[in-house]
Amino acid sequence: MPAGKQTAKQAAQRILAELSDDASLEDVHYHLSVLQHIERGRREIDEGHVLTQEEMEQRMARWLERSTGECSTSTRLLDS
Repeated sequence: MPAGKQTAKQAAQRILAELSDDASLEDVHYHLSVLQHIERGRREIDEGHVLTQEEMEQRMARWLERSTGECSTSTRLLDS
């Protein structure tokens, strides 16, 4: 394991130590889930699974065009 990188057990122990004594199991689960998502994102970045700003803007533009079109269709159906 690279220096400075925590094991999963160490990360869980750190989270437990930082939570208040009255934290619920739901609180623990939430914090572990957030940590897991962050780690997944870091792995994806390390593996090169990223988009440039331009690629993301193009995807968002296409998504917005589709969702706007769908909204217009729905509105027309409701107006009929």
